[in-house]
Amino acid sequence: GGLHVNMDPKLLELLQETKWLIRLQITVPDSALEVIKQESRIKTYTQKLKQNVKGMKEVIESIPEPVRPVLSYQLQNLQTIIQPGLVTLTWANVNIDGFLHKMTNATNELKRTHDVVQNILATQVESFIQEIPNITFYKSCDEYLTCEMFVRTHTDYLNEQYTDLSYLITQIQAGLYNCVMSAISAANKSGYARKIP
Repeated sequence: GGLHVNMDPKLLELLQETKWLIRLQITVPDSALEVIKQESRIKTYTQKLKQNVKGMKEVIESIPEPVRPVLSYQLQNLQTIIQPGLVTLTWANVNIDGFLHKMTNATNELKRTHDVVQNILATQVESFIQEIPNITFYKSCDEYLTCEMFVRTHTDYLNEQYTDLSYLITQIQAGLYNCVMSAISAANKSGYARKIP
């Protein structure tokens, strides 16, 4: 089960029925009148919450599983921020705007950091990984070689290939390091890396 906005459709029915009872000049309980006064607020917050939950789900679902550990601070921060909405936040709360603001900021921070990490992966990791299949460890020769010449020729060739492969591996390691450090740096700038246990 994913997240969803807990808006009971029966509340909307109650609103409609209460409006009809008022139009028919039938006395309605004070609690129903209070709900009518909150109708616009409830509908507005329901829509905003649905948009936020949808946006958050889209961002989280766009993160490939292998990248999630890199974004653990951002994901944990988002989880911490939405916790009141899962446990204590009700329609009667006066700080729904604050909750929505924090949720939007945390989702946007996660998306920004994910975009940076994905960019680094594409330009500093995957591009070098794609070069690895171009490295061969056997050099074909059309001419006859003595055993000694074959060993010397291939030793030199393998040394060149080893140098090229070492360079690619070093670049891939540096790119992965940059991914992790970018995520940590973003968490530190936002100040929540120290708050998460």
